[in-house]
Amino acid sequence: MRRIFSAAWPPTRPARFFVPQEHLTIARRFNAGFSCKQIQVPQGRPSQSPAIFSRPCRTVFQTVIFPALKRRAIIKKSLRDCALFIMAAMLFYAAGAAAETTNTLSDAEVQGRAFVQKILEQRPAENFTNSGLLIWRDGHDKHFEYPIKCETVVTLTNWSSSYYLFDATNSANPIRTLTVLHDGSNSNQYRLHLDFGDNRHWTKDGQTVLKLIPFAGDFGCADLGLEFFHWPQQKILKKEFHRQCGCMVLESTNPDPTIYGYSRVVSWIDEESLGIVEAFAYDVNGKKLKNFYPKNFEKVNGQYQVQSMIMENLQTGSRTRLEFDFKK
Repeated sequence: MRRIFSAAWPPTRPARFFVPQEHLTIARRFNAGFSCKQIQVPQGRPSQSPAIFSRPCRTVFQTVIFPALKRRAIIKKSLRDCALFIMAAMLFYAAGAAAETTNTLSDAEVQGRAFVQKILEQRPAENFTNSGLLIWRDGHDKHFEYPIKCETVVTLTNWSSSYYLFDATNSANPIRTLTVLHDGSNSNQYRLHLDFGDNRHWTKDGQTVLKLIPFAGDFGCADLGLEFFHWPQQKILKKEFHRQCGCMVLESTNPDPTIYGYSRVVSWIDEESLGIVEAFAYDVNGKKLKNFYPKNFEKVNGQYQVQSMIMENLQTGSRTRLEFDFKK
């Protein structure tokens, strides 16, 4: 394109675009489009006239002609640009929300989530079965004993634990059966079956109801499934030596506590085995409800297993002891 420099300053006559009267309609349609390196205009369009840009350095403003576009093309281009802009905005805000979620967590919460994820990734190496005895002393100091069997089944994608509770006078058919399906960090799946005799049965699948139902003595279904590890709020409180073990103290907070469940659980977890050394569960009012602690850790087939577990209800005074005989 040709550049024109004025010899006199200021210019005696401003530059103008001369558009013939008969082409006014065409000129009005030149207000949309994109600049082209090679200018192409419809027949009848006047030649380009450069305009002088008044600046002391005497530079020249060079006009750029925009080619005419049909309305259809203009609309399609605008819609495409809008769609790309919206998609970019959505990705930007999604990334910002994710970053904000991570940034709002404290260091203790980030460490707590990572620690719990490590616990949930553990799984048994093989199938095994343990038999034992459940001893329950209620709040009135009455004692009850029930034979119990625990069966663990490992698959390629998940693993399950089934607890069979038998009547003391009949060890052939279980009176209660609880199966907990573990799938890593995903939520546990529960299945509870009760046998009342005389062909009377009751079976329930699900999570919300089963988490609140006691299985035997002071052990609930959620206790045997260690459901508090699946709560979203996990926080490391401190690291200390507890009951002769180097432990991480973990606080798990229930996002939706009920009057029948726990509001939070504080547990001491052995750093080596990642097993629970002791745990306190709190009710919806923040008062201590249960105290859980295992006894007699043993390493069986390369894995730590608990020979006995004790659950105490601190509000009713009841106490349940679960003892296993390992089959090596």
